[in-house]
Amino acid sequence: MNYFKIKTVFIICIPLLFISYNSFSQKGTKKDELIDYSWKDTVRVFDSNAYSETMSIVPMKVSYHTHPEVLPILKSCSDSKELTPDNCTQKKLNDLMSKNTKYPKDIKNILSTIVKLVYVVKEDGSVFYLRDKCQGNIFLINEAFRVFDILKETDTVKPFIPGKIGGKNVQVLMELPVIFKKD
Repeated sequence: MNYFKIKTVFIICIPLLFISYNSFSQKGTKKDELIDYSWKDTVRVFDSNAYSETMSIVPMKVSYHTHPEVLPILKSCSDSKELTPDNCTQKKLNDLMSKNTKYPKDIKNILSTIVKLVYVVKEDGSVFYLRDKCQGNIFLINEAFRVFDILKETDTVKPFIPGKIGGKNVQVLMELPVIFKKD
């Protein structure tokens, strides 16, 4: 019985570590590309004089790099002595997710799954979510973004030191796998 549990944990952990490492440690693996991504979003405008709300669909666009020379790192990891800034950032994001994520009560049939958060670290260090590029159950994606928002509240509004190409700050696409497991 114990052998089965250890073997199962080992088999599950190895692929997850590989996914996490590949998702965050992107530099040096491929040639950088500048991607233009467009979509339509709903914008609500509230007119306080008329006390009415209007909704409209507007085109949105963001450009981002896929493999910069220097990856974005959390500002709190810039002076890390025990880990490299990349590893420190990955560890802090993983710790944030594991300590603060709550399994939504609305979901009954999923025992465990991985949700992939996709976000862009902007040139000023702030974060822009690409919700429609995320993969997984929408309730779990929303929960993962709720937890990720804690980072912006506790660190700063601009929690990252942006990625760089040729010494210039650039917008970088990032992915963060989040593991949900129902107890």
